[in-house]
Amino acid sequence: MLTARQDDYAISVLIPARGGASGLEKTLAGLEAQQLNRRTLNVLVANDGDDPAVTGVCRRHGVSMVSVSPRRGSYFARNRALERAAAGIVVFLDAGVIVPEGWLCAVVSALRAADYLACAIDIETVPRATAAEAYETAHAFPVAAYLRDSHFGVTAGLAVKKKVLEEIGAFDERLFSGGDLEFGDRVHRAGYAQALLSRPALLHPPRRAFSLFRKQFRARFGHRCLSRFYPERFPPRHRFTLIYRFLLALLPPRPGSLHREFPSKTTVPLWRRFTFLWSFKICRAAADLVATLIPSPDPPRKPTRIDWENSAAHGR
Repeated sequence: MLTARQDDYAISVLIPARGGASGLEKTLAGLEAQQLNRRTLNVLVANDGDDPAVTGVCRRHGVSMVSVSPRRGSYFARNRALERAAAGIVVFLDAGVIVPEGWLCAVVSALRAADYLACAIDIETVPRATAAEAYETAHAFPVAAYLRDSHFGVTAGLAVKKKVLEEIGAFDERLFSGGDLEFGDRVHRAGYAQALLSRPALLHPPRRAFSLFRKQFRARFGHRCLSRFYPERFPPRHRFTLIYRFLLALLPPRPGSLHREFPSKTTVPLWRRFTFLWSFKICRAAADLVATLIPSPDPPRKPTRIDWENSAAHGR
């Protein structure tokens, strides 16, 4: 059981899980190894889809679980877990993320001078990496740039004071992608102090090609929804610009990009890098176009607010 003594810096860690029981096991094991003197740690897993394997992992580790059925997406799941978060600090992690020693103590220390903490994430090193995995190592999770340019951190590793969520609301549950960006931008506009935790960094497993390609369509549709829900904050991109970018993507990658777009020490053959990079460019540009063809989502509404008092009273 993940417990410690109560103080002003109690922590609720929220982890949405959609399958991936083995990844959740790694994350919970990392949390159990944290050294948190005089602090309370409450771990809540949102089982998005009510997967029996996820339920089994939660029971073995003695953590609380919120069942979401049918599957509603990670932001909906996070909001359901938030209804049971009683601590002053709320930490969001993804199932599969490896939490290094001392990470939660560093989070608590950094939040003494900030309200919103974007946490650095490195890609886990794997033997015999594929072209997609090598590309992920070079490009995934540029959290410092996200925070500097767009005022957000990814929910794979994010810490927020509960007072912020009480004031501005939780995640927009209509979104299946882009909710990290919308929430972080809302925090920035409300004037809360944002900061970056650069070390120690979380570790995230690299995505394989299929997962990486699928992510492009999900992310592009997320941007489409953001421009529909919040056009003043996230202006839509002109379709002619997207067509032009798609045509450019049909051109083969330049030889120099086969070195620039991958880690310098990669052992992936040049022809594999070429094939992946060209297909990835086309996939990303096509995803932008396809997203513009999807019917507009429902009209905007206010971001979800958590009824903390009633949720606690009903034991939800």
